[in-house]
Amino acid sequence: MALAPSPGATPPLVDVDRLKTAMNRFLSPSETARRFGVTTKALRLYERHGLIAPVRSASGWRTYGPAQVTRLVQILALKRLGLPLARIAQLLAGRDDLGAVLALQEDVLAQDSQRLSRALAVVRGARRRLAAGTVLSIDDLATLAKE
Repeated sequence: MALAPSPGATPPLVDVDRLKTAMNRFLSPSETARRFGVTTKALRLYERHGLIAPVRSASGWRTYGPAQVTRLVQILALKRLGLPLARIAQLLAGRDDLGAVLALQEDVLAQDSQRLSRALAVVRGARRRLAAGTVLSIDDLATLAKE
């Protein structure tokens, strides 16, 4: 196990060229799919919908570099919000703003968090009433069903 340097010590050197190479590396479709939890078929679908444009190698193979990976992250964030591909295409048309996509994702997740907190409070209340021997009313059950 490596120990942290003591205060005032010279920080270890970082191989900047190697780091730049890793950040600018182009991935194959299978490696991209594996790293981001999608299928290569999904990558081709996103390409057909104009959402992502892989770079072609000299031999014509699809590759995914930093710009394409950033775009894929945007697509996947918007898909997790339940948006259809056509709507994602509209949102991403002419823009490459990861910050805006992440802000939208944050807003939706905050709303989901509030909804889940309310639902959790309702379920906990119902469990407390059951544990105390109280029979849940039809209204209680209806509220539970909506959560």
